[in-house]
Amino acid sequence: MIFRFSLTRSKGFAQPSHTLLRTPLRTLSCGTGRDRRRPMDLVPPPRFRDSRPKPTEGDAAIPKGYWIAHVDVRDPGAYERYRAANAAPFARYGARFLVRGGAQEVREGQARPRTVVLEFPTIEAARECYDSPEYRAAKALRDPVSEADLLIVEGWTG
Repeated sequence: MIFRFSLTRSKGFAQPSHTLLRTPLRTLSCGTGRDRRRPMDLVPPPRFRDSRPKPTEGDAAIPKGYWIAHVDVRDPGAYERYRAANAAPFARYGARFLVRGGAQEVREGQARPRTVVLEFPTIEAARECYDSPEYRAAKALRDPVSEADLLIVEGWTG
């Protein structure tokens, strides 16, 4: 079905009147007779809105916490022991891997060969995990066999 929108004048103000065409238009001619697009092809696509709920003044969203680590591993076999040891603290604090050593392309500056990004439910959970005795024990396995730069970052709630 095709709707036709037009404006009618009533008491000096333009009022929309919606009328339904009884026969759908299948082609549209722009004077040359060659334009065979359907009218719906001429309508711009709808703009999609962000479906996430926006926080209200009294109900601010809690930002997630992220670890961003750039690592240079010198001994992969010993590094596997670190990976096994960090599984327990990561599970305890709700960490989820978003990036775990995938292929990377440095476009600006310098980076280490391995990048890891973990997501935590809150920034506090990210900090507590790093300071926990379980992770400190795992980190002690990593330090002799690798060099790392690690950032704890607060997520954006916008």
